[in-house]
Amino acid sequence: SCTKNCSLPFYYSETIYGTTKLCYQYNDEYNDELVEATVKVIKAEGQISFGLMIALTIGEMGSSSSLCLASLAKMLEYIKYMRISYSQQLEMMFQLQGSSELDLTFQIPLSEGIQNKFPDNELPANFEEYELDSSFFINYWETLGTLLVVLAGTLVLSLITFLIRKKKESIFRYIFLWLKGVFKWNFLLMIFCSDFEGVVFFTSLELRTLNLNSFPAYFSFFVCIFANIFAVLILLKVGFILRDIRKLKYRQVRDESKSSPAVNPYLKWKSYQVLLLHCRDENSIQQAFFVIFLVRVYLFHLTIGYIFPNPLSQSIIITILSVLMLVYLIILRPLEEMKDLIKMIISELIVFLVNFCVLVLAVLDKNGRQSERSKEKFSYIIIMANLVFNTLA
Repeated sequence: SCTKNCSLPFYYSETIYGTTKLCYQYNDEYNDELVEATVKVIKAEGQISFGLMIALTIGEMGSSSSLCLASLAKMLEYIKYMRISYSQQLEMMFQLQGSSELDLTFQIPLSEGIQNKFPDNELPANFEEYELDSSFFINYWETLGTLLVVLAGTLVLSLITFLIRKKKESIFRYIFLWLKGVFKWNFLLMIFCSDFEGVVFFTSLELRTLNLNSFPAYFSFFVCIFANIFAVLILLKVGFILRDIRKLKYRQVRDESKSSPAVNPYLKWKSYQVLLLHCRDENSIQQAFFVIFLVRVYLFHLTIGYIFPNPLSQSIIITILSVLMLVYLIILRPLEEMKDLIKMIISELIVFLVNFCVLVLAVLDKNGRQSERSKEKFSYIIIMANLVFNTLA
């Protein structure tokens, strides 16, 4: 018999016909329209964020917190690779959304002829469903192609500055030197760090199906190793920069009594400002905000890429990572600007909410107790969380 408890708050309603109470589901077209509207917002906000990040970086105002939002958006997207039973509407959102719209890349296409030369070995079903390739080079091409464009731009600017090196007082020389500095490290680091997770995740796919039986296979593996080495070097470089800045600040405090003017310790590392600006520097842990965040990104995608046979373990780990990051942000408040800090905390709360919903769904799947209604309810929360996150971003 039909009971009052059968109605869900989002998709179901009840009506009375004589003495009979009927529970009916809203028209699926409404749910599909909600999903499509969410995807449109995600795509629109992604395009705006991409343009804004480029403008801010060229204007030397970019902050590491902006890069973090792009990585958090990918965390919300990458839960689709977990072996969890989602609702039809959420699956539809994942399919329509495609790759993250907050990618800070130029999305340069790779010809089908080149793609066919690289090995495409069979992947587990949860990866095959979204048409991922087993080759690291193919999966990482959009970021790699963008990096090559930036490097080419840097070489052109270097050549121009070399040709006009004798015109020391020329305003054009200063402009090209400034652009060269922006492209050489800030823009390059911004692009690479915005897809830091791609290095980890796509490496897991490359290693899972590694078969070095052709030149393209060797080339893809070489690019994979190089990208991982570059990622480690960035973490080590930022650690070295932070230590050097603290030394300079200590030296400043020690020499305060002298008449020499104070020197900004960040000036020395201006080329790496996108990794350092807008962080408080009262202690090393605050100053290392971006390094800590990148490590968290690394662990998240390591979990998604390597522990996929056990979705419950995956969901527990990513939820714990969210809790730890929230505790770090709330207690240590590493970001200098209050608006940036509040935005990061709200964004992390949204990611935590999504991860918690995924954890609940994983527990229900594990116990074999998941119903269509619970799946719809928690999946709806995930859809709305994506909508809110991308609107705020």
